[in-house]
Amino acid sequence: MYHFGVWSNEMSGTIPKSIGLAKDMEIVDLEFNRFKGTIPEEVYGLENLRKLWLGSNVLTGTISNNISTLKRLTQYHAFINQLTGTIPKSLFTIPGLTEVDILVNRLVGFVPQEMCDALNLRYIGLSDNKLKGNITDKIGNLVNLRKFHIAKNKFTGSIPESIGNCRKLREFYMQKNAFKGSIPEELGNAPLWKLNLNGNKFSGSVPEKIWSHPSISELHLDSNDLTGTISPSIQFMQNATIIKLQNNKFEGSIPEEIGFLNQIGNSTSEPRF
Repeated sequence: MYHFGVWSNEMSGTIPKSIGLAKDMEIVDLEFNRFKGTIPEEVYGLENLRKLWLGSNVLTGTISNNISTLKRLTQYHAFINQLTGTIPKSLFTIPGLTEVDILVNRLVGFVPQEMCDALNLRYIGLSDNKLKGNITDKIGNLVNLRKFHIAKNKFTGSIPESIGNCRKLREFYMQKNAFKGSIPEELGNAPLWKLNLNGNKFSGSVPEKIWSHPSISELHLDSNDLTGTISPSIQFMQNATIIKLQNNKFEGSIPEEIGFLNQIGNSTSEPRF
């Protein structure tokens, strides 16, 4: 058997250690159930495993350093559980890793620098934990990154200009942290669809590349210390459905060009690139 899936049931109990005997297993999908207990070490003996989906259960314990033995793993999902401890460096040494989704847990500490060496990553989901530190300049190495979710943690520092190298980035969620500094112009290089910087300490003016970004659907800049005026270039945000600017220090009047935003309040699908 290569695919075992019990996704979206009402199953409970623990993950049996005997799962490690299924050496041909490539996909394990236990998401959206009520499994509890720790992730058995025997899972890391499944050398053919490509997708390990454990999200939305009641799993406890830590992410084992032995996860690096899963050399063929491409997707690791353990979101919405009760995992504790730190994120092991070994997770990001898996060569073909494309997705890490461990949001809504109880993880602490710093994000390993090795994350930015995992060049195939497309999705990083770390939101709703207790992680700290800053975004390293090496984030620009992740040229395949599509979604970067780090909201509701304890991150500090600024957004590095190297983020502009992430030319495939569509979703950037970093709300409710303690980031500061200016929003780099380089962020506008990405084909962003959703940008959420709400609830930080960003200051300075909003770059013209953001005001005029043609693909942004949702722009959340509220509850920061941003200054300046709302640029007339906002007229070029033709895909925008939500723009939130409240609780900042903007001045001046609302530009007449606001009338060109025909999509505000309408739901749109993700643009294709």
